[in-house]
Amino acid sequence: MTRREERQQLIDWLLSYGDPVIRLRTLIDLCPDHSPAEEREAARLVEQSTDVQRLIGLLPWTRTHLAFRGKSEMDLGNLLLRLRWLGCSAGMRSLDAQMEPFIELMRLPASLISYGHPLDVPVLGNCLAYAGYCREPLVRAWLRRRLDALYDFCQRGSYDIYVDPAGQPGRPSSQRKVPIVDPALYPEGELLLPTIYDMYGLSAYPPERTDPDTLDRINTIVAYVLDPRYQRLRDGFGLVLTDDRHYNLAGGTAHLEGFVEGDLRNVAWATPKARPASQPTVRPARYLRHLTMMAPFWPSFGSLWGVQGDRVLSEYHSAQGRYLFPREYLAEGAAGGFINGGYMAVHLRPRDEAAREQESTFYMALLSDFGFLRQARLVPPPAISWEQRLQVRRLYGDSTPYPLDGD
Repeated sequence: MTRREERQQLIDWLLSYGDPVIRLRTLIDLCPDHSPAEEREAARLVEQSTDVQRLIGLLPWTRTHLAFRGKSEMDLGNLLLRLRWLGCSAGMRSLDAQMEPFIELMRLPASLISYGHPLDVPVLGNCLAYAGYCREPLVRAWLRRRLDALYDFCQRGSYDIYVDPAGQPGRPSSQRKVPIVDPALYPEGELLLPTIYDMYGLSAYPPERTDPDTLDRINTIVAYVLDPRYQRLRDGFGLVLTDDRHYNLAGGTAHLEGFVEGDLRNVAWATPKARPASQPTVRPARYLRHLTMMAPFWPSFGSLWGVQGDRVLSEYHSAQGRYLFPREYLAEGAAGGFINGGYMAVHLRPRDEAAREQESTFYMALLSDFGFLRQARLVPPPAISWEQRLQVRRLYGDSTPYPLDGD
């Protein structure tokens, strides 16, 4: 049986036996020719679930407090990414009803949001893009600007990001040993270093805009993150100066769990029991989260880290042709938030062994499918004349159509 045939069997099984979230995610992410009516029914069941409605109900608090980054369940970075992971995206009415104020925030200069932390706008823009709001001109235009800014920095190949300022303000005694990020890396209030949130935003870059030049820019940014010099940067990057004239930790470093460099033959561990005592502890849930996050990108597919990840997860193949990960891979808790593997569920409760088998199988089908998506995205989309460009309607009641090209 070929890998493509095996993948199709996994998809058929997920559609037949998966819970509402599994079926919806399978239809959206693995079945490009699925029935719209089938997707609407699956989305309705997910939207009506108690878990999803509780999470959507947290969005007003997040907006009021401008809580974008951090480890709390109510921070936008964790909340919106988690909702998207459960199948909620643009077009789901209860979610759309909460998102207009967040989209309008994209009009403001970065310095006017919260205390001007240079990660606020990147978290906001990337999470909106990942949740499917690239149709919105503000989000779409920002995503292109972000891509160009990151590419301009990453293509230089510089990892010397720190300075030793002589002036004020001074650092608190508890932060004297924390390096200071060069202010030239956030001149307009947005950190120009690629962050873990950028990996989600770039993975959602509109396919119709992903021409060969754009794909090359995305791959350059991903290759910068996969470089050992990036992975050796201080966790959280270092201190940045915010508009309240205080130093704060930048945060958002895309440090990949279990990162591998050098000779793959020297990387022997596959499970905690098999890991040699000399190897650092690898957190399985965070490892799976990061493998899935990086899977859409071609440089990750061929990296030693990506190859090792495929080898590790393939060991959990069952005799029935499906997959069953150990519990520690599918942890469900607040520790570290979504981006660090705190919420691995892609299944509504109860999350018993049957649910774990569905989740494990879905993860593996998703990872294998991204291999085919990479190949497809190497083919540039057909050229469309200006007169033939699609027209869409604004999401929030404006009946005036606007060009899909929102840049």
